[in-house]
Amino acid sequence: MSDDALLKETLDAMLSFAADPREKSSSDGNLGDIAWQRLECGGLLHVFAPEQLGGGGGSHADGVAVLRAIGAAGLSVPILENQLAGMALVAAGQAVPNVPAAAVVDGLRLRSAAGHWRLSGRATRVGRAERTQSLTVVDAGLVAVVDAEAGRWTSGHNIASELRQTWAVDLILEDCAVWDCPSETAVWLREWATLGRAALIVGAAEMALSSTVAHVSSRIQFGRALSGFQTVQHSVAGMAALLTAAVSAVQSAASIFPDSPATSAGLSIAVSSAKYQSNLMAVKVARVAHQLHGAMGFTLEHPLVRATRRLWAWASEDGSQRACSLRLAQLAGDDPWHAITADL
Repeated sequence: MSDDALLKETLDAMLSFAADPREKSSSDGNLGDIAWQRLECGGLLHVFAPEQLGGGGGSHADGVAVLRAIGAAGLSVPILENQLAGMALVAAGQAVPNVPAAAVVDGLRLRSAAGHWRLSGRATRVGRAERTQSLTVVDAGLVAVVDAEAGRWTSGHNIASELRQTWAVDLILEDCAVWDCPSETAVWLREWATLGRAALIVGAAEMALSSTVAHVSSRIQFGRALSGFQTVQHSVAGMAALLTAAVSAVQSAASIFPDSPATSAGLSIAVSSAKYQSNLMAVKVARVAHQLHGAMGFTLEHPLVRATRRLWAWASEDGSQRACSLRLAQLAGDDPWHAITADL
């Protein structure tokens, strides 16, 4: 068995509880807590961070596998945000956080003032969970860890009911260490946020496709299963084709993602392409899944909405389809072919 297959088998075993019909009455938060504990015990919260800094010593492809598994289980677990916090600390030569954490790379300024560090600004749509205890702030080649209870939070959620809050802060960090990090760190983290979100989308689409296949195979209409109708077969095949293209784009970008802060046009093209393809797939897969499920797919009790609500929400986060299109156009410039093939 390959390492990739072993990791997938491990993740499937860890997160299989989410598909148990007996868990239907459990809240997203409770299921997320269970998943978090299992991933933590398995050493998978920071799977690609260096072992000497508290990580799993794996690759970014392993990180994508973890995120896909979370999406495919329909769980609300801020693993991507925790990965970003760990990456920021690793960039500064520090150990990954041993408590639930999130990262903030935009909207805040970290400056020296009268012998202390001052943190000020307003960060919007910060993804975190109720369990989040610390925030890793990155600004202008500096990294700091701040208590999540500091500052003022304005409540907010995306359409999947995941926390997306505004954090306003103006603090003197008297007992807070501040470390230097490479100047490319913030851009590097944004790239991973985009790619990680694409991986989550792929996972959620896998859940939607699986639910759809099961439904059309068991639902009898006009004397036979829905899967016996050619138009239904074509619709399901289209979902699978779009998903396969998105998986390929995400895995391709993960294979070239740098272990330390660095940026390149090739990386940006690969990441933006992966998110664009995932966004395109998310909208179409969600639409067809609901068409084939009918009205029952929209009920909160049906597991399909755990996938499709996240597909709709995540497609607009960390790079919308329009934003990715514009970025790819800017990166391609006047010679798209050279931009695509330069690093091949």
